[in-house]
Amino acid sequence: MAMIIGLIGMALTVLGAIGVFRGRAPWPKLKGRLAYSGVVVGGLLLTALGGALLPKSEVTLSFTPANATVKLDGATYSQSPVKVSLTERSYTVRVSAEGYHPQSVSWNTEKQRSLHIDLKPISAAERAAQKAEEERQQREAAAAQAAAEQRAAREAKELDDGSFIVQCQDQVRARLKSPSTARFPGVLEKADGVTTYENGNKDWSGWVDSQNSFGAMIRTEFLCEYDLEAQRIDLTLKN
Repeated sequence: MAMIIGLIGMALTVLGAIGVFRGRAPWPKLKGRLAYSGVVVGGLLLTALGGALLPKSEVTLSFTPANATVKLDGATYSQSPVKVSLTERSYTVRVSAEGYHPQSVSWNTEKQRSLHIDLKPISAAERAAQKAEEERQQREAAAAQAAAEQRAAREAKELDDGSFIVQCQDQVRARLKSPSTARFPGVLEKADGVTTYENGNKDWSGWVDSQNSFGAMIRTEFLCEYDLEAQRIDLTLKN
């Protein structure tokens, strides 16, 4: 309808102009240039009315503060107002500025031809709370990092039970008269297991049968202790 009104207005403007210059026009049949001048004025008014009734192809986004940064579906703007295309889908608008609370809204331009976003300033109390929270997070991150480093350092010093037993047996053999004859308890024989303490230290009590200087088999009991911090195994023969 708006386009029809505009076209009628343009046609009347042209016909009225012809009548003004020539004193007559193909249509309408009027007397005098003054009458045709009225047709020109009427045509212009109809043309303007039709243009006003036409749907706008652009819509306006404004924001406060005017130098805020606006992200509009991937495009970035930094000066208010912003003209964008009228679209059937909704825009995702994110507005942010230093010292203000950011806002994110969905903008349906068919329902709302103009949109104004007024960012709220961050108060002094909020700044103080934000700084305190950032400092707390930094302390927690530093503590977590220190704890992780301590765990890594301890894990690097820790000795698993299997390796501990093997190293203990090697030290026991080194103290025997006949290391090649050494026989430690098998899986079916009674033997104490490895004890691991909260600080990472370990100990293991066991026995070994081996030949003495006269070729006789004798049993020797021993105690192995692992010091985590020193990373050292101490062996004590009990008899």
